[in-house]
Amino acid sequence: MVLGGQSPEHEVSVASGLAVISGLEQAGHELTAAYIDRDGSWHSVEVEGVLPSDADPGEWALSDPWSLLTASGTAPRVVMAVLHGPCGEDGVIAALAQLAGVACVGSGMLASALCMDKTAAGDVLDARGIAQTPWLGIHPGSTLPSYEEAAERLGSTTLFVKPANLGSSIGITRVTEATGWGPALSQALGYDDTLIVEAAVEGRELSVSMLGNRADGYEVSEVSETKPHGAFLDHADKYGDGAAMAQVPAGIDADLRDRVRATAPVVADALRVDGIARVDLFLTVEGQLLVNEVNTMPGFTAASTFPRMWAAAGVEFPDLLDRVCALAIRRHQRARLRTDAGVPRAAQHAAEVEEAADHSENSGAVTVRDATVGDWVRIGELTVAAYAAVPGRPWMPEYDSVLADTEARAGRATLLVAEDAAGRVVGSVGYSPVAGTDGRVGRARQVAVDPEARGQGVGSALMIEVMNRLRAGGAAEMVERTADYMTGAQALYRSLDFRRAPEWDEVQRDGPPLLAFRRHL
Repeated sequence: MVLGGQSPEHEVSVASGLAVISGLEQAGHELTAAYIDRDGSWHSVEVEGVLPSDADPGEWALSDPWSLLTASGTAPRVVMAVLHGPCGEDGVIAALAQLAGVACVGSGMLASALCMDKTAAGDVLDARGIAQTPWLGIHPGSTLPSYEEAAERLGSTTLFVKPANLGSSIGITRVTEATGWGPALSQALGYDDTLIVEAAVEGRELSVSMLGNRADGYEVSEVSETKPHGAFLDHADKYGDGAAMAQVPAGIDADLRDRVRATAPVVADALRVDGIARVDLFLTVEGQLLVNEVNTMPGFTAASTFPRMWAAAGVEFPDLLDRVCALAIRRHQRARLRTDAGVPRAAQHAAEVEEAADHSENSGAVTVRDATVGDWVRIGELTVAAYAAVPGRPWMPEYDSVLADTEARAGRATLLVAEDAAGRVVGSVGYSPVAGTDGRVGRARQVAVDPEARGQGVGSALMIEVMNRLRAGGAAEMVERTADYMTGAQALYRSLDFRRAPEWDEVQRDGPPLLAFRRHL
């Protein structure tokens, strides 16, 4: 467990880290706590019992970080670095852990750095067409815009000037006239050489958190709402006396709750987030949701929004920490398989990944076979159940009737089922050539996994069998389409080396937009 760090968010990290140490102890983990002081020196202590509330990490023994991660017999299985801001949350600890061959909680190097730099994250979200707060970036060597130029570009006379690579509202200034522009730039440049300027948004501040890796899909928490005491949520409002506590769950209607919970995984997937994240959004007075930022290592104190959102969803703090560690180990094991074996064939890779990531008491061999008429009722039931369990999916009774009609689907595609070790049908899929391609392009249809069998590699096994059969039949590539809110399906496709193919996207007249994914066979 790592806390502290050299960033201006040092004190926040220490508070979060001490809370995490206590929670990991309650969850039954044996741990070594490592503290990075403001000069960058590491200190460590083996935790034997809960640390006293007045623990001073600066008094722990000096340590070498590489030895902490690699020493024979004492190297950790997983690192959780509760560091906020540069030199921690930006991916450097994830990179160090990767070099040491140790699992690390949260996103990898790329996603951590991407989400840390708000201008880089903004570029990605813009490219994906994801609505966000109007913004402009000021980068090293660029000409500083005047207040009037920035206000005209952003369509607002109320602007927020921020360091691009900090959080906790440090270095932020609200500017409403030209006289405040220069001091605001100077203050932000004292923290970072890259700045982001955002237009003020009139509306409500909502947040939602996620657990999960892209390869398996995300689990989404309850929604929270924060109401600042002043003009905006500044550092004192977050951490001072009488801090503005988020309301959890937020006082919003069911439709808005579903919209927020469906938006967050799309944002996280675009930024390649794994493990944990908090997505902050604005709800405008017109009802539009705008992304504010994505935090890959949110606060973990008792008052922090992230653990409070999960507590509202029924996940208590020690269990939350236990789960984030398990997610890190699972993702690390998958990465090690790719590193150790190069890039194995898809079928071999999927089998090895699921064997190495065997953390489910229900895990077992998955067998894929041709469906029979006797499977039709079961296929219909599990397909309807699988689609109904997708977070953010709207109520679609007519389409559910189509999903339940296995006989009709059998007339349009070849159907396969997956059985678990006990012989129970836990998944199904259909496959067929794409019309007008002379069999050169194939597709899977209605990949469905029993919600109780998730995490056992069922979806991967079904897709791999489809790929092998289409390849044997002469197909050279596959194209899949899925609704924008079906982030689990999107993660499955990406885990099997599918890539986004916007040229195959489809806009439905009476349904959600369909995103296309493509891979060569």
